[in-house]
Amino acid sequence: MDNKREKMHSRRKLLRLGALGGLGIAGVAALGGCGETQVVTETKIQEVVKEVPVEKVVTQIVERDRPVEVEKVVEKVVTQVVEKQVVVVQEKVVTVTVEAEAMTPKRPTGEVLYWNYMTNMQNIERQILSQFELNNPDINLTAEWIPWQQYWQKLNASLNAGEGAPDVWNTAPTFYYQYVDLGQLLELDDLIKRDVNVNEYWQRTLGQWRAPQGSGPFYGVPRNYVLSVIYYNKSLLDAAGAAYPDDTWTTDDLLETSLKVNNPTGDPRTTVFGFDIPGKGNRVFLDPLIYANGGRVLNEDLTECVINNDIAIDTIRWMQDLYQVHEVTPTPGFFEGLGDSFQTGRVAMAVNGSWRVGAYRPVRAFGWDVALFPKGSQSRVTYGGPDGFVISQQTKNAEAAWATLLHMIGDDSVISFYLENPGMVPIKKELANDARYISISPPDLRVLLRSEPYMAADFNANYNEWQGAKTNLLDEVWLGQKAPEDAAPEIENAVNEILQRSN
Repeated sequence: MDNKREKMHSRRKLLRLGALGGLGIAGVAALGGCGETQVVTETKIQEVVKEVPVEKVVTQIVERDRPVEVEKVVEKVVTQVVEKQVVVVQEKVVTVTVEAEAMTPKRPTGEVLYWNYMTNMQNIERQILSQFELNNPDINLTAEWIPWQQYWQKLNASLNAGEGAPDVWNTAPTFYYQYVDLGQLLELDDLIKRDVNVNEYWQRTLGQWRAPQGSGPFYGVPRNYVLSVIYYNKSLLDAAGAAYPDDTWTTDDLLETSLKVNNPTGDPRTTVFGFDIPGKGNRVFLDPLIYANGGRVLNEDLTECVINNDIAIDTIRWMQDLYQVHEVTPTPGFFEGLGDSFQTGRVAMAVNGSWRVGAYRPVRAFGWDVALFPKGSQSRVTYGGPDGFVISQQTKNAEAAWATLLHMIGDDSVISFYLENPGMVPIKKELANDARYISISPPDLRVLLRSEPYMAADFNANYNEWQGAKTNLLDEVWLGQKAPEDAAPEIENAVNEILQRSN
């Protein structure tokens, strides 16, 4: 697919704040807007009356008697007068006439290059950026939508070359930290403090794009979040007389209902599986389940794999049993050539990311909806993280790039992006609760909003690489060719070898 380019000019209306130094007794301040100055004149006289006691001896007479026969000295004070004076102190505070010059950055101008790998969203984004053009004609904006594989190749080449990289580009949480680690992103803390009310955004999601997670500075701003949910086929559950999943479900409920619906025939056209984990589910299902049961995959610093622990091994065994003992889950490759297993209509429930909502919405052969990821033995944890925008460290127009980024996450025109794929939940709460978005059905999007506080994932600089190594080693487990207790130390060693390269 050829790369498509759009040139857009945009203008950001920024207020400019002025500040002045102090004159005389009091400080002097004035505000200026949009580069203009503002004259401020004020005179204030304040009279303060204070009683100041001043002691003053006016007269003092001392009589002394010194009889010869007596050595005793007698002193007698006859009179002592003290006067008190009242002093009036007058303070005059004068604010003089001043002309304030702006302190915030000048209105952004210049060239901005924007890249995105969501080629399927090109028409929607073109409209959003057209609105940016109307608002910000002083910015020359060039926008490109590049297919996934070429996107990362072209991006990495330009970043490593030190020139030609986009000023603003979108990324996923699975890639974000490697660019932070390489020092290729602009730190955004000061800009966020100046222009963003963080209370208007989903807090769990924002914290995942601090580097390190939850505590470090921001190098990007999320646009949306995605997470794991249970997709369920209403038609299959109804036929089996089984209840739909809800917020109270645990993994025990999931297994019980899966067994009730299950009817494996060995033929993909007639079989009914109670539950599936498309894509092998290692990060969207296994990892959050290990955490929900009280175990860990990586340590708290995300620098070492610790999956070789009893809780993690027991969780892997529970998942292996779905394939090998209960046979409620198809082994990898069973539906090969037929597309997404849930879309075939032969799977009652499946755990997958909310990014699949857009693909499932055209389904009319059966009714479907979503539910929260089930609770583990200790808590509820669901895989999830933010997609969003970053600014290259090599940008020459940081303010213009920042204006572009802010428009893409918060302008009202961006609602069209979320309406096109509702599984990508708006990062701004106001947009997520907008009637135009939240009223979409199926699925019940309120489930995605209720899930946000439970999101977690071990995103770090080598996330994709070590997850790939883990997935390859777990394939033998799901196929019944290796015991979980034998696979766990192999996974731990393989992942740690990868992690050590970046530590």
